[in-house]
Amino acid sequence: MNRQLHNNSNYLSLLTDLTHEHNRENSTALVENGSSVTYAELLQRTARISNSLRCLGLVRGTRVTILLPEGIDSVSIILGALHAGIVAIPINPWLGEQAVLQAISMADPAFTVVGNGDHKGIGKVLHAKDLLCGDRTTENEPESVSPDDIAIGLFTSGTTGVSKICYHTYDDILTINRCVGDEIGIRPTDVCMSASGLHFSYGLFNLIFFPLMRGAITVLTGLSRRMTADEVFDYISAHNVTFFSAIPSFFLRLINSPRAEELRVLRVVATGGEVLGKTLENRLRDTFGSEGLINIFGSTEIGHAVVVNRASDYAPGVTGRVVPGYDLRVVDSSGRPCRSGVAGELEVKGPSITMGVNNGNDRPRRKVNEWYAMGDAARINKDGTVSVLGRLEDIEIIDGLQIYPAEIESEILASGGISEAAVFVAPVDDVPSLIGILTLIDEDMCLSSASIREFIASRLGSKRTPDFIYTVSELPHLSGGGKLARKTIRQNWQKLIEAR
Repeated sequence: MNRQLHNNSNYLSLLTDLTHEHNRENSTALVENGSSVTYAELLQRTARISNSLRCLGLVRGTRVTILLPEGIDSVSIILGALHAGIVAIPINPWLGEQAVLQAISMADPAFTVVGNGDHKGIGKVLHAKDLLCGDRTTENEPESVSPDDIAIGLFTSGTTGVSKICYHTYDDILTINRCVGDEIGIRPTDVCMSASGLHFSYGLFNLIFFPLMRGAITVLTGLSRRMTADEVFDYISAHNVTFFSAIPSFFLRLINSPRAEELRVLRVVATGGEVLGKTLENRLRDTFGSEGLINIFGSTEIGHAVVVNRASDYAPGVTGRVVPGYDLRVVDSSGRPCRSGVAGELEVKGPSITMGVNNGNDRPRRKVNEWYAMGDAARINKDGTVSVLGRLEDIEIIDGLQIYPAEIESEILASGGISEAAVFVAPVDDVPSLIGILTLIDEDMCLSSASIREFIASRLGSKRTPDFIYTVSELPHLSGGGKLARKTIRQNWQKLIEAR
């Protein structure tokens, strides 16, 4: 996938060339429940949508938000916008009405593409069926764009606070495909599926950009909500899925399911978006073997991953190795590089980094060839591998000792019978205390906090053992990607345990 475009940096130009070069016209590209489209049909759909957008007077660089379920239509419209040189901004359909309106207001688009239903308050809308069913020509060429033209706007997950829009260029898409896509290793024979939707960078690349460039099949759900564990197993079985990606906490649900053995049919799984704890990593490796697990770490600002633990040479116990084309370093509080094995703040430098903006009209803030502080704690090991330890804001200090919540949470999960855990420091009777809140796989189970504390102390020592452990029925998550809402948990933990 090192091939470069000659005259046009439009992703659709390269996709068209590769489709014809490898005779993929009649191969299946996308599947959604009982429907499917071939590569030739997908290219025709994108060209038709592109021409419809142009006929509406939309010009290169115009922003369009897309509020649709994850399906063939939404993929076609995202690609159709790119074909026309229009900036596509997918909106998370899992959000509530108020959050959707806030996201659209932030993007300030010319139009929002919508499906069926009530769209009151959204502003100017385009109905997907009008773009898809028109009699516009499918012979038009992709818009000629420069490498630095904006292609995609993606909302951050909100891990670090209020979501922002990160704009990525056409060159970013090609760079990430080259630097990261080849490391992940999707094959033309793969059937791909992701629990992360098209509105996230992981989902967008893992579902669209990576598979289509390699001639694979993508399975789409048609849902406007997050999949349940049972639905994932049903889709894997119905469509013979071979490549599946999700954040670690979602994999935890799958591994804890009575149907977990059904995952063994997958060739490889990729996880990212959160720190992969040792306990879950071991369980995934037990399921998929030494060459069936990929761990990736990155951010929306980067566009996808900057560290990949490849299935072909997986290194257990670490996050992975920096991908080609990017540089990493770990610095102390004074900005000085740390020695190997010493933890500090992770910084990255590379070609696709862009800072989030608060308004769609704001000029994108690129950080090309500048160090970007990711807000994560990490260490670079002597063999050059990278270990990401968690968000800096989540790291706690008690009696001068640094506490990494992900490390303790992993041990809580290893104690057995626990589906999810959150660890943090909060005052109890004005004394800073280490608190663990967890949910059980089976709510009828009876686990004593004393036995869990004893187990953790035997693994990590008494100073890293929670002073208090509470069980709740459910932990809050970010509305976007399913990650734990750690700030909410830390601020409202007493209300959570009172509501048990």
